[in-house]
Amino acid sequence: MAPECGIRETVTIQGEATITHEDYVSGRLWQDAVCYSFYPIDLHYARGGGIDTRPLQPGTVPTVPRGALVPRGSRRLLAAGRCLSSDREANSALRVQATCMACGQAAAVLAAQAMGADFAYIGSAFIATEEARASDAYKQAIVDSNSDDIVYSNLFTGVHGNYLAPSIRNAGMDPDNLPVSDPSKMNFGGDKSKAWKDIWGCGQGIGTVNKVQSTADFVAQLKREYQVARERLLSPVAG
Repeated sequence: MAPECGIRETVTIQGEATITHEDYVSGRLWQDAVCYSFYPIDLHYARGGGIDTRPLQPGTVPTVPRGALVPRGSRRLLAAGRCLSSDREANSALRVQATCMACGQAAAVLAAQAMGADFAYIGSAFIATEEARASDAYKQAIVDSNSDDIVYSNLFTGVHGNYLAPSIRNAGMDPDNLPVSDPSKMNFGGDKSKAWKDIWGCGQGIGTVNKVQSTADFVAQLKREYQVARERLLSPVAG
């Protein structure tokens, strides 16, 4: 017997828009779409006895509208995840992790824009700009690396963080076999090799960084890519 019970269907909001079964299986392109979904209708019979699975037709790509994340009558509130505004059949497909994560990221960007931000949080990519005070070797390592080169370890400070494997190798250590540090002995000053100075921190989004450029050029690139992604999302999906 399972040690705990997972609740598959829970409360959903009543949003400014509600995604229906027909919206979902037809691949409705909402004008305020914020992300895609992909999963088939996947209903469990309430009294047991099996699952009602209905695959989407080839080429059908459902979208999620901003209105489905906004509780009706609310102010300054977004609700992302499987609680989004949808009927039971549509929710059986929208509830899966990939769509929930996409809705969460969309809600985060919408919240950032509502607060007046031009972009959501970006960190590591700006290290590889001409104005950053990082060393040239650090910048080049970001350009040359990808998410496979990120090592999650608490060795260097006592607190877990993401670090670039090449810098760990340069310090004479094996990034694949790092010992675990005692969290009670935090040391942000470091020993022979200091975190962030010699052992370079970096996030997992560095795979998109392919050159060192000025901050102005990088921001312009982000703006172009955002507009292209938005236009692609709001364009009809080719059959």
